[in-house]
Amino acid sequence: MKILALETSCDIASVSLLENNNLILELKETSAKNHSEALMPLIDKVLKETSNELSNIDLFCVDNGPGSFTGIRIGLSTCMAFCDALNKKIASVSSLEALAYTCKKENSYICSMIDAGHSNIYFRNF
Repeated sequence: MKILALETSCDIASVSLLENNNLILELKETSAKNHSEALMPLIDKVLKETSNELSNIDLFCVDNGPGSFTGIRIGLSTCMAFCDALNKKIASVSSLEALAYTCKKENSYICSMIDAGHSNIYFRNF
């Protein structure tokens, strides 16, 4: 199964291609807050560098926040357009859950936190 994953909820936009649970390629754009300009070229570059086409993707995955509202809308609308045009499935992932997953250990307690700006945080316990 090929999965194209988009992350647009924070300052860094990234696009990843996974196949059978293996990361094939991940590209990032570190210029803050220009996801509307960077996302489609990143997707195109990932597909070209891996000799794939959108029609080869089985599942589209997108970060659903919390995070930048505009960034989330850009990623989600892009994934939804692909899924609608290609009749494919979409999955969304919480950025807090993804963050917790990177350090999850058996029988552990994790509190994921992301800076929300203005002296606030987003958090969730796992």
